[in-house]
Amino acid sequence: MRRVLTTAVIAAALLVSFIPAASASGLPDTRLRIQSVVLEPSSGTVTVTARTRCSGEGTMSWETSLRQGVRHDRARQNVPCDGVARTQTLILESRTGRFHAGRAIFMLGDIICGTDICIGGASAGPIRLLPSRSAIIP
Repeated sequence: MRRVLTTAVIAAALLVSFIPAASASGLPDTRLRIQSVVLEPSSGTVTVTARTRCSGEGTMSWETSLRQGVRHDRARQNVPCDGVARTQTLILESRTGRFHAGRAIFMLGDIICGTDICIGGASAGPIRLLPSRSAIIP
């Protein structure tokens, strides 16, 4: 059965270790939830939209990459640690051809730094890109 790539699916499939709570180690409280991964077939670009939040002392950044045969790209964005929930977008544009509908490997990672420690993690898995719609996990 195919499932649309939604916040719940991404949270379960890719983000199990990406939601650390504030702790005695001084890490900020962070949230990262992918809302959509959308292919624009005319340009071959892929837009990744996420809901993010960081509160407390520290920094947070998230990145994503996509690989489809020889086509690949990655992008990164910082999240201000001001407690404000925001929608952020990363645009992936392959420099070796256009992304197209079909299977691809999607990677999501983050780095969170607190007052005395930094942690990071990444997870990758297959997705199916569909034109102008959210991706599907096979």
